[in-house]
Parts: sequence; structure tokens; C-alpha cells
Amino acid sequence: MFGIVKNDRADKADKKEEYRLGKRTLQEATKFVQDIITNSEVWGEEAFRHKEILEDAQAGLPGAIEKARELIKEILDKYQVEVEGMTREQLAREIFSYAWGLDVLEEAYYDPEVDEIRVNGPSAVFIQKRGKNVKTGIKFKDAEHVKKIIARLLFHDRGVALTASTPIVESIRKDGTRLTATCPPVTREWTMVLRKHDTFQMTPENLIRAGTLNQELLDLLITMVRGRANILISGGVGSGKTSLMRFLISYIHEILRIVTLETDVELRLCEHYCGRDIIELEEHADLNCDMKKLFRTTLRYSPDIIMVGEIRGMGEAVEAIKACTRGLHGSMATIHFGSPYEAVTGCAKMMLEEGLNLPLEIAETWVADAFDVIIQMFADSTRGIKKIVQVTEVWPEKRGVNFHDLVVWRPSKYDYFEGEWEFVNPPSERLQEKLFKYGVNMSRFSSKAGAA
Repeated sequence: MFGIVKNDRADKADKKEEYRLGKRTLQEATKFVQDIITNSEVWGEEAFRHKEILEDAQAGLPGAIEKARELIKEILDKYQVEVEGMTREQLAREIFSYAWGLDVLEEAYYDPEVDEIRVNGPSAVFIQKRGKNVKTGIKFKDAEHVKKIIARLLFHDRGVALTASTPIVESIRKDGTRLTATCPPVTREWTMVLRKHDTFQMTPENLIRAGTLNQELLDLLITMVRGRANILISGGVGSGKTSLMRFLISYIHEILRIVTLETDVELRLCEHYCGRDIIELEEHADLNCDMKKLFRTTLRYSPDIIMVGEIRGMGEAVEAIKACTRGLHGSMATIHFGSPYEAVTGCAKMMLEEGLNLPLEIAETWVADAFDVIIQMFADSTRGIKKIVQVTEVWPEKRGVNFHDLVVWRPSKYDYFEGEWEFVNPPSERLQEKLFKYGVNMSRFSSKAGAA
């Protein structure tokens, strides 16, 4: 094996001590580790533990990558493997990255400032760093190299593979990163997007510092959450909807039972709010567990509040409306639209697409009856800014839907992101009465709007 030097002093009965590799090239050292690390003839039952560590690390399980690197380093130490110009720790990192990690994407993936990695082809790799789009110098060798990394990212998701017959796949890694990948004939190249989880620490201080909101707006949102208003968070892709929802959940009374409904688990509330009464349900249509069935199960789980991760028109719209109109006050959902009006109309259209047989105008009133407030978000990926631009109360009327702005972002004359939030109207009596039932008084916001 690679001209391995035999150690005559070793106990030949113990194969783990039988060889010493000595100085080798990086390629040879990598091949040696790959060949030996899960070899049951060398390690016995311990080989299964090695395999488990590597699979967990490859799947992105938090903490597993460190264990995998340490395991590789132990093997390098045991067999005295050396590569010129590299410490064994550096060598272990390099070997893991090439054989089980993300190879050329590894550095960007573990950069805490990188939110998203976008591979448009072997020589076209972009990242979103702190909300800004950036072109990188990262290059894959060829399409096969991209294909190999995608397959590695999907390895933990049994039964999921990117092929010509299934040219679009989605998967969630064990660290919460969402993978979306495509291949021909849907796209000319093998492509993927890795949207990382929790790259921005959602604290009040950070949100205010980033210009997403100010203290007065935060106080209003907290008041509505504590008063168990039903909230729909609307905005474009990457505008921070899911992150804002996860942050607002921290202000829900900790004794309340929360059940989440998602097509893919992204909120990951059990990780963020360890010890709280939370159940997370994930749709698996192939297992006859669609949104409708999950909702029925949810009701039997005695929830106080239901969170619908994202309304996409795949069964979530109807179930989100049901959740909010069946006494589950304090429920939340997110949706992809550019204004509160578009959010109401768009959600209503999704309900019809999902099979609800109603006139659009009636469906719109159902949406307005379900959600008390719509929070509208906006993001500019050229500048890396995410901002709440509107907080609008909605309710149904005989003639349709009433849109009642509470807070509006007023930009300056020369820069949209320079300006101030204006409290334009007081909360309606309808909303104030609902929140008052849960011990929350909104009178100070009425005074503020009146003063403005």
C-alpha cells in the first residue's frame, strides 16, 4: 500500500499498529486515509463508528465535522503520515474537505458572514455575504466536479438524487442549510444554491443596528405577539421573513404549546427554544403525509399556536387560514409578495389553486379574517439591507378588505434606505379588543399615532 514501511517492532496481531506510511504527497495521503478509515479488517467494530462520524459530518450535523477531522488526524498520527509544508492538523482539514466535505466551497460555507452560496456552473460561483451579492473566484474542475459535490450534499437524504429524470431537488442539511439543485434538461449546467441557516444573530440590538426596525417599531411588534395577534410576514426572497418569524416567537409566552407545519423544516424552533413545548411537523407527500393530513394531526396535538413556515400554494394556504380562524390566536405564517395588498390577494388565489371553490373576493375576505396584521419586508441584495417597510392591519368588510396602515417607512428624497418609520394610524378597536383579552393594552400606540 503506497510502499508503506513495515514496523518490525509492532505487534503483528494488531493490524492498526502494523504500518508506518512516512512522507507522501497530499494525493497519496488522502487515498491512504480513504482506504483505511472504515476498513473493518483494520479497525474491527470500530470501523462502524468511524463510518457514522463521517456520515454525520458529511450531512452537516453540528459538531460532527470536528470529530471527523480529529479522527483523520489520529490516523495520520498513528501511521506517521507527513506531507511537506503541512501540519497534521492542516492535512486532516484538507483531506476531510476533499473526501467528505464541500471541497472548493468549504471556506465559503464555514464563513459566518456568508448567507448563501450559488453555483451557476463550474466557473460561475456567487455568494451572498451579509446580504450583498458577490462574485467569487471559486472554480470547480468541470461539471462532474459540481455533480459530485451535489451528490455528497444529498447523501444523507435517503432516496433523493439529482438525475435527468428528477432534475430538481430540495433538501435540508442537518445544520439547517437548505439545498436546491438542478441539472439538465431543466438547466444547461449542474447548479445549486445553499442557503445557510442563522448567519445573522437576531437580537433586538442587531436588528436596530442593521436598520431593519427601530425600538418603537420593535415595541409594537412585541406587543402584538404578546397579545396573540395572527401575523402574516410578507416579502421577497431573502428578505428575512423566516428569521423575523423565528425572532418574534421568542416573545410568545413560554408556556404556550407551538406546532409548526412546513414542507421542509427551516424554522428549527426546537433547536432555538430548547425545552419549550414545541412540535415540528414536516410534509412528506410521498408517505401520504401532505399538508391537509398534517393539519388534522396538528389539531389532535392540542396546539395553542400554529406556525406555517411558508405559504407557497402547495396546500399551506388553506391550512394556514384554517389555523388562524379556529381560535388558534397568535399563529403566524410567511408568504412571498411585495405588499400587504398583494399578500392578501395572492394568498386568496393560492387557496383557489389548492381546490377551494369560492369567488376570489370571498377568499380575500377569508384571508383578512384570518390574519390581523401583515408585516411587509423589503431587501436590497446589492447593499445588504433588510427592512420592515410596512405594518398593516387587515379585516374583512362587506365590500372587500380594509387595509389599515399602522406603520409606514418614509424614505428620504435621495435614498430609499435613509428615512424614518411613521406611525400613521392607531390600532383599530377590533385589534385592541382582541389583544386586551390576553392582557395587552395598546393605548400607547393610539396616542403615538394621534400625536404624529
